[in-house]
Amino acid sequence: MTASQFRAMTAQQKIDYRMACAARENAGALMEVSAFEDYLDKPVKVVSGRKVPIGTTGIVFWVGMRNYSKYGNWWSWEVRLGLKTEDGETFFTSERNVECL
Repeated sequence: MTASQFRAMTAQQKIDYRMACAARENAGALMEVSAFEDYLDKPVKVVSGRKVPIGTTGIVFWVGMRNYSKYGNWWSWEVRLGLKTEDGETFFTSERNVECL
């Protein structure tokens, strides 16, 4: 799912999508939907990490799931966020490195 697809969904469509993911026992898709709901178009602040300066604030414009495991285990999926600062700079980092404002 992309950010534009998520933004276009109605509240009922989001509920139906969650129900379909749960029925199929698709934990990765449920994590992705939760991440979209938690972070997309919301302000965040970077609180840890090494590539993005700590204290950087911005609006999340992109949410993605990445699996860095060589085996592709379902529990190895990680939520990645793209944020844009007021200056127009973009950064990509893990959800573990940010907190919502």
